[in-house]
Amino acid sequence: QNKAPKVIYTTTPSLLVVVDGNPVWQRNENWGMEALVNSPNTIVRHSDGKLYLYGGKNWYQASSLNGPFSYTGYPPANLSVVEKAIREAEQKNLAAETDNTFDNEFNNENLSPVSNILVSTEPAELIQSRGEADFAPVSNTGLLYVENSPNDIFMDIASQQYFVLLSGRWYRSRSLKGNWEYISSAELPEDFSQIPAGSPKDNVLASVAGTPAASN
Repeated sequence: QNKAPKVIYTTTPSLLVVVDGNPVWQRNENWGMEALVNSPNTIVRHSDGKLYLYGGKNWYQASSLNGPFSYTGYPPANLSVVEKAIREAEQKNLAAETDNTFDNEFNNENLSPVSNILVSTEPAELIQSRGEADFAPVSNTGLLYVENSPNDIFMDIASQQYFVLLSGRWYRSRSLKGNWEYISSAELPEDFSQIPAGSPKDNVLASVAGTPAASN
């Protein structure tokens, strides 16, 4: 589907929790507690009546899924079983991790507890920057990109519109903070096809129609 997801832009380290509709809880016998099964995030309902979210190697707690979630340095001891299972799964997925240095540095920063936990029950994507967006020019084009972000965020100077690449699809908006709409790669401003190979954002060329990278 090409309908744009809800795109949330933040300038502070944040964690997005996506739930596919109404929450569905299921007893996990290995963990000895209920887990939220319709979310890619790990959230469990503990016997103490609280919900615990594991993210960025930290635990957060809340009284309801609506939050607010807050960091806890002293989670219940039996959550170590959940954490061990997560780490074992992560080890199995190590081979699939990218070697993007900036992404890894940004994610490592987010291993520190964050104060901004966002919960969405509809499809959503999180884009973020370290502080306010810092734009840098893409050489030989009329494009700018946000250099203090792990995401592929651009501004086309001529149209004064923002563009972001999410999961292989392009979206555009007049503002970083909302009203994003899908745009096919063939409809992108021509300057996207002129992004130089070897430049900081040449990774998007594979998602720009008509480029050699897109045809490979």
